[in-house]
Formats: sequence, structure tokens, C-alpha cells
Amino acid sequence: ICDHPPQTGLAFAARVRLCADYLGHACRRASGEWLLNTAAPLELLQVLNRIFAPESVAECSLESAIAAPTDRQQDFSDIALLIVDDHPINRRLLADQLISLGFSQVAVACDGVDALGALQQQAADIVLTDVNMPNMDGYQLTERLRQQGRTLPIVGVTANALAEERQRCIEVGMDSCLSKPVMREDLLASLSGYAQQIRRRREKEA
Repeated sequence: ICDHPPQTGLAFAARVRLCADYLGHACRRASGEWLLNTAAPLELLQVLNRIFAPESVAECSLESAIAAPTDRQQDFSDIALLIVDDHPINRRLLADQLISLGFSQVAVACDGVDALGALQQQAADIVLTDVNMPNMDGYQLTERLRQQGRTLPIVGVTANALAEERQRCIEVGMDSCLSKPVMREDLLASLSGYAQQIRRRREKEA
């Protein structure tokens, strides 16, 4: 735990080390696991399972993942996405994630104004937008798109995991919200569901 007001996790660890009664035998555990303060119980359970899983299991899982055949990758080549983010590195990372998941039609825009122009030039099936941007943020972009009568799925991406932020995303018309850093599995779970909806709608309209 690295942040727990009024005392940080680091301060707590320092105090524990001063009291020998709290100290047991040292053991090696996984590092680098993170949870947002609004994490669901299932997310906490998954992280704990990864941390306390036997090393042999972890190594086996890693080897299986590396050896997994690429033909298991889903094909989303028929789904066009638009990434909207003012930070070029974020745009690149998100685009790379989407391509690795099987999306091949990935366009980018640097803010809401740029996104509106891009959508006039080329249609998108799903919009993935940062919520805080200059010129026109993700909230304003969503409101504008809904005013235009566009019903395409809009997924907000926010660095603020507070429930109020998520609620605001829904209130302005977004379909869902993902927290940064966006995990690959969360991205797949969210977008694959929308892709299925889009394909079913296309079949009905055909």
C-alpha cells in the first residue's frame, strides 16, 4: 500500500520495522501490482492471486502466454476506432494495444475539435477519448456527438478513478469509462462487447 492518508504506506512500513513483534520471516512476493482506490472486489482478488500464486504456477502461466499461438487473436479488422488524446505518447501506446488485440482500422485525433473533423472525413464505429484535453475535452466531444445524433459507442479514458468522474462520463453520454493506465484485458473486454453489438446491428440492417 503506497498511499493511505493520513499516513502513507511508506511511513507505515517504517514504523512496522521499528517494532520487532510485527516482523516475521522474510518471504519473496511479487512486486509491481497496482490497484486504483475504486477497484472492484474481483480486481483485488485477481491481484492477490497473482501475488500469492506459487512461482511455478506463475512461470507456467508466463510460458503458456508466450507459447500461445497467434491464431487465437480475435479479428476486429471490420471495426474502425478513433483514439482522441492530446498526449502523443498516450495515443501511440493505445494504438499499439489496439493493433495487438486485432484492430487494424485505428485513427487518432489530438483533441475534441480534431476528432470532429476526423469523423467528418471518415466514419468510426467506436470512439475512445481522453476526458481531459485542451480546446475541447472528452465531455464536450461526447455532448457534441450526441447532439449530432451519433449513437456510436464512446468510451472515456480517465486518470481519475473517482466514482464521481465515472458518473459524469455516463451523464454526458459516454457508454463506459476506463481508468489509466488502461490494461490490455480491460480494453479487450470493453471493446469486444461493442464490436459484437455493431456486427449484430449491421446484420439487421443488411
